[in-house]
Amino acid sequence: MQSATSESGLRRAATLVAITVLLPLLLAGIGHWQAQRATEARAALLQDQAEIQRELARLEDYAARNPRGTVRMNGRSYGAEIAASWLRRQETALAGRLAAEAYRAPLP
Repeated sequence: MQSATSESGLRRAATLVAITVLLPLLLAGIGHWQAQRATEARAALLQDQAEIQRELARLEDYAARNPRGTVRMNGRSYGAEIAASWLRRQETALAGRLAAEAYRAPLP
């Protein structure tokens, strides 16, 4: 009878250790992983933004030199000014995603 009681006590102690020590460690690890992912996501968005700005500058320069020029984007031909307008919209959308990422990053 004594061994059944001690087994039950050991089981309760193991459960208590798991809840008070292991669960917080697990949650802290997940929080650290999410913070790392947020940093990587923001870096990727900043890289995309720089690429869009670079391409937009090239496209606007081309459109200024050749107003009737066409460019190929996504397998289709567009007027340079229309393509530049599309890139401006992409840049605006990306700026919104970066703003949302700035709020999301510090969240657990």
